[in-house]
Amino acid sequence: MEEKKFKYCVIGNIVKTHVDADGTLWYGTSAYTGGTKVFLCGKFWRLSDKNIQVIGLTRGKKYQVHEVPVNLIENVRCSRTFRPWVLSIMDNWECWNEWWHDSKEDQKATKAFVSVWNRKDELNSLKDCLEVMKVTSIYSDSDYWWFLPDNSQLIYESKNKYFLDPAKGKEYDIVEWLTDDRVIVRLRKR
Repeated sequence: MEEKKFKYCVIGNIVKTHVDADGTLWYGTSAYTGGTKVFLCGKFWRLSDKNIQVIGLTRGKKYQVHEVPVNLIENVRCSRTFRPWVLSIMDNWECWNEWWHDSKEDQKATKAFVSVWNRKDELNSLKDCLEVMKVTSIYSDSDYWWFLPDNSQLIYESKNKYFLDPAKGKEYDIVEWLTDDRVIVRLRKR
């Protein structure tokens, strides 16, 4: 008998209603009705991102990928999916490597992502802080970490417990380790 294929994933629901900047009441989003379960493409999502790619059953009753504002997603949690249409999109979409898979490490990573997601407002309110992500690529050194504001690569100095930007000579103190591959840092005052 063939074993069922699955992937660990992060799911949430589209908010039932919301009011936009013009005061107009909306039910869900243009692509999804309120309450729709969506699969978050969050492996490389950063705290500063205002939108996230999701897979969900659209108003047209097809599973599709759409970009959704993060504030329109609620009830974010870990799960597994066995749905063939969703797995097919995850495997064949241009950003297939942004989805988790079926390993224990992926299960742990989805739990860590949900933990960070559920604290995103608190973490974004930290003053003068940046989120740094570990680079995992066959093309780069495994000691490099990266943040987008100025596309800098940092090196973690484990002995002194800080991050160094070798190109600019800046040092960053660790504010909080979020996950194994995400850290909040602040520029070190001299």
